[in-house]
Amino acid sequence: MFVSDKGLECGDFQPEVLAATGNFQSVLDAVNQAGSRQALPEHFLIALLPFREGSIACACAAHGIDPARVAETVVGNLRRELVEPRRELSADVLSPEVVSMLQALATFYEHGPLPDGQHERLLSAVVLEHCGPKTARIFSYGGMDVHEMAKEFAMLPPPKMEIFEPDGSLRAASFDRGALRVLQRAETEGRSLGLDFVGPPLLLFALVGQPDGLMEKALRSQQASPQPIYEGLMLRLRALGRKNRLSELRWVRSQMQEVVQEILEEAARDAQKQRSPEIREAHLLRGILNRDQIFTTAILNEHKINVDQLKDYALRHQEPAEEAATTDTPATVEEVVASLRSRIVGQDHVMAALRPMLQRLQFRYAPPNKPMGVFLFLGPSGTGKTETAKVLAKCIYGDENQLIFLEMNQFGSEHDKSMFIGAPPGYKGFGEGQLTNGLRDKPECVILFDEVEKADKSVFDVILRFLDEGVIMDPAGAVRDGRKCLMILTSNMLLDNALDLRWVDSENPGQPHRPTLKELYAMDPHSRQARIREALKSIAFFRPEFINRVDEIVLFRGLSLEDYLQITRLQLAAEAARFDQIKQRRVTFDERLEQAVAERAFARREEGARSVRKVIGTDVVSPVIDFFAARENVSCTAARLTVDQAGRTVVTRA
Repeated sequence: MFVSDKGLECGDFQPEVLAATGNFQSVLDAVNQAGSRQALPEHFLIALLPFREGSIACACAAHGIDPARVAETVVGNLRRELVEPRRELSADVLSPEVVSMLQALATFYEHGPLPDGQHERLLSAVVLEHCGPKTARIFSYGGMDVHEMAKEFAMLPPPKMEIFEPDGSLRAASFDRGALRVLQRAETEGRSLGLDFVGPPLLLFALVGQPDGLMEKALRSQQASPQPIYEGLMLRLRALGRKNRLSELRWVRSQMQEVVQEILEEAARDAQKQRSPEIREAHLLRGILNRDQIFTTAILNEHKINVDQLKDYALRHQEPAEEAATTDTPATVEEVVASLRSRIVGQDHVMAALRPMLQRLQFRYAPPNKPMGVFLFLGPSGTGKTETAKVLAKCIYGDENQLIFLEMNQFGSEHDKSMFIGAPPGYKGFGEGQLTNGLRDKPECVILFDEVEKADKSVFDVILRFLDEGVIMDPAGAVRDGRKCLMILTSNMLLDNALDLRWVDSENPGQPHRPTLKELYAMDPHSRQARIREALKSIAFFRPEFINRVDEIVLFRGLSLEDYLQITRLQLAAEAARFDQIKQRRVTFDERLEQAVAERAFARREEGARSVRKVIGTDVVSPVIDFFAARENVSCTAARLTVDQAGRTVVTRA
């Protein structure tokens, strides 16, 4: 088998082996290139190395080694005998080492047929095992052991990697986080563009558009920008989808074109060849480049992208995606309230106002075709409005990063609208919409419109429609879905909150009533909201069409000196913990210092609670660092802070 009296019997080999060696013509070329009298295992190695899909080339790439350079080095180490070029691999051309190598290969077939994909691996195994010590040394320079590689290649492959569940849906466990991000992006973009099926353009669009993804890096390695390709794909996909409509697209067999199924299967085979337990982004990229020769290759060639270089890049960069930090399980309503109380000082009434809405959000009981909820937070700067939004993101969606934070003073003019929702393809601002991109990446989150009154009218009109329908149109053609989001708008208007709210009491029409927050939040919710909404009519910004879209208006009160003292104690404790953790220094404070810091921060109360951190930085952190820095050569690990009669910070050894 494989060798006869005439020489090498090509007909005995499987098609995948013949494809890897060019019907063994590349072996003969290697013999003639080296000027060798006989074919050696090294000539078979030289023939196998350039085969990109081959086991040896893939192993080299995984170690960051260029297979072509290895082949050149192996050729250079072969002795040149200056003989006439050989015309065929006849019996006299095959060396004893090659005959022994092919006999070893034949033994693998004695126990029956082998699975597809194993034939080239077995040839690679016996070639490596029969190469000489010089060749082994060449591989060792790159950290590769030829004998270990040979053992690995000779092992039977694991069972076929399943990429579909029995119901036809995609099997998420077969993909790593990087590949899943691409697939989820394709699904999100497909839905937003109104597509009813997954085709190669959508998968390529997701690969190109993945921020800092493998495709972007591969394109930049060719000094090419992904943006023109991204825009071109967007235009094609927009023509395929239904205008201004969200679809129900999912990764299921029934909604995939056959070529996409072939791409995923190719990626699975590639992953198994690399002994990867999961399909990675690199395997998806190589799968689409190998299987979709019609659309993908055409559009890349249109942008003068070298497809072979893309394949090589994907072969060399196959690192698994980093595991994301585990998100917390969404909290119960009581846990949310407790978390708010621990982080938001002086706003206990806010917790009571939020509780009914939180209960509905926890129950996932949202109105159809509307956002999960719309809150309007009113009150002075630095009183906890933004902090409350962060706590809600963590407690409702499991992660504080599930927050889209939009500072509306960035969108104070009409042309800023393109920064807010993006611009059509070909125009400045395409793909840069902060709200639309945020929804694309975080379809379930808290959206915070900070200081909403500072937005331009055109931007504000967009917000109004978004609050009403829960969806927003990206001028590029995508429809972004925010119906699983909690929307919070903040405003610094009514700086003295309830003290500026006055209305005429029906029982005493001549005496406008000015309630306190305590009085307001002692009312039943319906009366309180009615009173607040009535009072807001006197402010031009709060138009009826805006107020009517808000589910709950929450007032944050200005902080008292006692509140500042409580915040000061919390932040001083945090600073002490940091000194202990980072520098192993113990720092304590007395009540006089706490009171002094609180009073200084209270004097700057127009900055809100932020002033506490600023005062601590100046009056506590800097003196402590100066104290320890001046005693670096002295064993001093503890300090105590107080203030003197003049109010200056005094640091002493504890």
